[in-house]
Amino acid sequence: MFTGIITDVGVVQSIETQGGWTRLCIHAPMTAEKVVAGSSVAVSGVCLTVNKIEDGVMEFSLLPQTLAVTDISSWRADIRVNLECALRVGDELGGHFVYGHVDGIGIIAALSSEGESARVRVALPPELMCYTAAKGSIALDGVSLTIADRGDDWIEVALVEYTLDHTTFGEKKVADKIHVECDMLLKFIAGQLQKN
Repeated sequence: MFTGIITDVGVVQSIETQGGWTRLCIHAPMTAEKVVAGSSVAVSGVCLTVNKIEDGVMEFSLLPQTLAVTDISSWRADIRVNLECALRVGDELGGHFVYGHVDGIGIIAALSSEGESARVRVALPPELMCYTAAKGSIALDGVSLTIADRGDDWIEVALVEYTLDHTTFGEKKVADKIHVECDMLLKFIAGQLQKN
């Protein structure tokens, strides 16, 4: 369980497939100091388990299912990724409850500046739009955000200067893919309504 409040940005050191397993290594000394083998870390919104840690580098094994529902297979060495350690009892819940289970992939459709902040429009697959609401929560690449506006097939979020400076959002471009996790409360409500 996570909150969507990014605590570090790491750098992909390598991503390799060998013997049917894909291994992802991320250089992030600050996060590596806080976790142990077996810990869960949200990596750009994807909950992964740490295999081992060495010299500030965390290694993760990726299942075929994870690669199928995320954009990780397109990652290369030197890209930066958002990181968050798992929520612990007593931690501040500054964002919203985030599982780290990606619901789908969105595409950045537009970026605009608003003074020192920015507005980002993300095109979403139709099956995710029903889990969005104006002023509702959404996690994009692991970042807890509030939906400022929505259309038939898109949502917009406003990013303050701090978020732009302390996550990978400051590097995003139009047409970039982004991991999407919809608000679990909306998903639970929709699931209950579908049963009735």
